[in-house]
Amino acid sequence: MTVTITLTSAGLDTGPFNLYSDLDGYSAAFETGISRSTLLAGYTTSAVPNGTNFIKVLSTGNCTNFVFIPVTFTTTTTTTNPDPPTSTLTFFSYESGIFTFTLSDPIYSTGIEIVSAAVDGSTSVTDCSVIDEADTITTANSVKIDAGEVIGSSLGNNPFTCAIVSYKKLDSIFIDGYGSFIDGDTVTIGGTLVTISIPSVCTTPYPCSTFTEWEGSRSSNSFLTVCSQPPTTVYTPFGQPISPGVIVYTDSGLTTPLLEKSYIVDPVNNAIYNISSVSGLVGTFTNTFCS
Repeated sequence: MTVTITLTSAGLDTGPFNLYSDLDGYSAAFETGISRSTLLAGYTTSAVPNGTNFIKVLSTGNCTNFVFIPVTFTTTTTTTNPDPPTSTLTFFSYESGIFTFTLSDPIYSTGIEIVSAAVDGSTSVTDCSVIDEADTITTANSVKIDAGEVIGSSLGNNPFTCAIVSYKKLDSIFIDGYGSFIDGDTVTIGGTLVTISIPSVCTTPYPCSTFTEWEGSRSSNSFLTVCSQPPTTVYTPFGQPISPGVIVYTDSGLTTPLLEKSYIVDPVNNAIYNISSVSGLVGTFTNTFCS
């Protein structure tokens, strides 16, 4: 069964920890080598034997103290919200290379995935009459608005350079499972009649920098040691935070991805994320923070 185990306090000399169940008299650990910081932050594991009532948390380092933690169960209730009769899906913005779509009212029964959208930009005129650069989203980096949510974003395939002086959104998008739509079209999604809104006026671009510098990040190929690694500086494109779907680089030219690491720590909030060791692409949040 899945249980979240949290230590409310632990001495600096404690850890790593092994975890035991009362089902076998605490004779065999079902998890080993869990760090102090992980347990203080709250460690979720699905390895707890079914029927466990108490968990023994045993320090195995210099300190060998232990504590028994009772397993408590909570009852959850689910309420179903009805879909609104109408909503508006808007191509809301293209900022810092990011396509953003919004819903005026959330649809609860299903999500929406925009798999095609585009913008044109000019480096020479302010009226969008000359196209010098174009950016798109495709199936590989689609914008998803999850059920019950009202906003979704994705980095484009070819974000505009800082030379762009004007840009406009193109008036056609493709919604997965529903088809192609232009400004003013309607489509029924779930139980909601959705109107498509694509403000395609020519506008000035965002102030931009091609990279963002993140000082104090930590990375490691081991979850247990990532928090203790020395801080380093990494880079992401166009103001992107260290978050799922973003590639992290070791240079401001964004030419060398951070490789051979399995975990990375966001220096802003100390959240630990999975990261691809072969591409530098940030994956899912581990539900754990460095202390």
